[in-house]
Amino acid sequence: MLVAGCGEPTAVPPSAVIVAEPTTVCVNDGFQTEIALDGSQSAARISLVPSPPADGGPQLSYAWSFTGAAYLLEDGELGDPQLSVTTAGDRPLHVRLTTRNAAGGEASSLVTISISVPAIAACRQGACPPGMSCVARAAGELCVPDAACTYNADCPICFACDVVLGRCVPREGLP
Repeated sequence: MLVAGCGEPTAVPPSAVIVAEPTTVCVNDGFQTEIALDGSQSAARISLVPSPPADGGPQLSYAWSFTGAAYLLEDGELGDPQLSVTTAGDRPLHVRLTTRNAAGGEASSLVTISISVPAIAACRQGACPPGMSCVARAAGELCVPDAACTYNADCPICFACDVVLGRCVPREGLP
């Protein structure tokens, strides 16, 4: 026996897919790290596999919202499929993307940009573990990796390239 429901058919929901890069920033980032947010793999119909919408296919509307840490919109607008932001980094930044299709369906996704606290050891009696050296910083002497760098991008999160030393050092203002 087949039973028919009453009322209007439900709208076919779209999908809302967020690709964020990076997904973590250093504690107290101070709006230094640009976070690229991409919702263009969302689709007008729900899909198990993220893929860009077909050319000429049904269009989506995008609405980005943020809670948690303070943020600055660096590129794009809150209704664009792609944008970039920076954050204070004093707490996690929660990013929500809501998509709507022409049939009235709606979907949301949430991504959290987490906070990284670097493991920075103070120099003990002027000695550091192998592969690290003692460097004087405003907060005192710290053990930092011996790896050479030319640009900030050469360094791990929470570190910046000190071009005078030619190595990665903790960003100023870290706890």
